Amino acid sequence: LNQPTTPEIPGTVKPTDKPTDKPAPPTTPPVEPGLESKSSDLVTIPATINKPLDAAGQTAKDVTVGPHGRLFNVILDGTIINQGIIRDAILQPGCHITGGILAGTIINNGCLLTDVEFQGAQMTGGTLAGNLKASLDTTLQDVKLAGKAHLVGGQLQGQIQGDANNRPLLEGVTMTAGCQVSAVVIDQDLDNPCTLTNVEFRGNHLKGGTLAGIILNHGQGTLQDVSL
Repeated sequence: LNQPTTPEIPGTVKPTDKPTDKPAPPTTPPVEPGLESKSSDLVTIPATINKPLDAAGQTAKDVTVGPHGRLFNVILDGTIINQGIIRDAILQPGCHITGGILAGTIINNGCLLTDVEFQGAQMTGGTLAGNLKASLDTTLQDVKLAGKAHLVGGQLQGQIQGDANNRPLLEGVTMTAGCQVSAVVIDQDLDNPCTLTNVEFRGNHLKGGTLAGIILNHGQGTLQDVSL
């Protein structure tokens, strides 16, 4: 006897049929234009950087950051010529950075910075020299100022030490509570929450804080509510 057959429904798959479609291979997300890919643990850091580059925490030594260069997340050593932007960096002892903009978190373990500009930076440690500019939201903590350095702007925290033989010049700075500032020239009016030691004051009005050592008031400014 012939067995009854089940009518075939269009669109159904028979048990003996094998699917022919294969799973689509995974896609690689596109790399943002201008940024090096971080698909590998190692990033090639060229001697001259002319575009944005995330160094992924690696060390760059004796490099130049060109006018269009932006170097991020890096450890810097040796001689660095900066014509662009360096952001979020650890600076090794003995290194020297000249020029350009520094931003983000800068941990300075003993590097000399000359003729640089800080934009929204938070830097701790190191030595500043030459002509320096800092935005109002930049914090400079526990830094040394080389002889004849000229710093305009920024917030000063911790120990700020100048050069007693060639006092660096401060203009337009904000001093934060508890700071210790020594051997500098202050050429501005100042609401002072700090201890100033062996400084020269050229402003018109200094209010508050503690004065210690030899204070030169060459501008004949008014000293108000100060402790000696």
